Amino acid sequence: MIVYRFDRITKDFHLVLENISLYLKKYHNATIITKNDNEPILIGNHNVTVTDAHLLIYYPETDVLKAIEFSDKTSLLVGLFKLRNNPNDLLVYSQQSDLEVKDFNFKLKTSIYVPSEPYFDLDSFYVKRLLQTDLIDKFFFRGNVNGCDRRAVHYLQNEELFYGGEPNNMRAYFNEAIQYKVGLSIPGVGELCYRDIEYMAVGIPMMRFEYITQLNPLLIPNYHYISIDRIDTEEDKSFNGGVVHRERVAEQRHVDAYLNKFKEIKDNKEFLEFISKNAREYYEKYLHPSTRLSHIINILELN
Repeated sequence: MIVYRFDRITKDFHLVLENISLYLKKYHNATIITKNDNEPILIGNHNVTVTDAHLLIYYPETDVLKAIEFSDKTSLLVGLFKLRNNPNDLLVYSQQSDLEVKDFNFKLKTSIYVPSEPYFDLDSFYVKRLLQTDLIDKFFFRGNVNGCDRRAVHYLQNEELFYGGEPNNMRAYFNEAIQYKVGLSIPGVGELCYRDIEYMAVGIPMMRFEYITQLNPLLIPNYHYISIDRIDTEEDKSFNGGVVHRERVAEQRHVDAYLNKFKEIKDNKEFLEFISKNAREYYEKYLHPSTRLSHIINILELN
């Protein structure tokens, strides 16, 4: 067994990939090959260039390939799996909203997602939020607004029920976020965002349009998050990047949907606590640093 990954840990998913490789080295005697450049890797008869979001597990004696990736959009790695079309291959993939794979023989599974920063203590902010006595009666979003063209935030900044804008440092961000009733999720390059998992981790009920992308296991609308019915049009589907990117760029109809949903649920304390509890339990079972490795090993069929 040969494991290929980048030698980099600046994001939490890097740490996940490193932990998978260390597990395979310890329990499966894997050879670990770390990459730092764009030099192609030969897998069977095909070359592929991997990124820091990929981890490849190759069995040269049987020509079987397994991989997990956290790319924001469909990558060259998907092309390799299509080209090989080996029924024994397995690709575990996070962002599926733009993934089109038809008439294939290889196995394709949904995955998990993670927070942004490695080694950051989200549990302490979860406890701190539990001890809040009064939450601010607004919904909250901070993040890459201008660089990622999340125009809904510009519409919302004049609304009394909203607070947010561009990001600040991590500790200041979480100290601020946990004071609000609801956290808004707006897609970035991919539909899943770090903040989605962070909201779940610290107990902030997340509000968003119903997911197209699925986690493994799936998040249940109005059980793990506050779901807004999708309002996609045929024009949205043909928009460059599809409905997820139309939602990110946003029009007034998206903003109105956010405002209307928040008005509908903001005073329903029982429902908000229900969402927070279920999301945190999901995080603890599948996404917490103490549990996620065993979950990913199961998904990758590496036991």
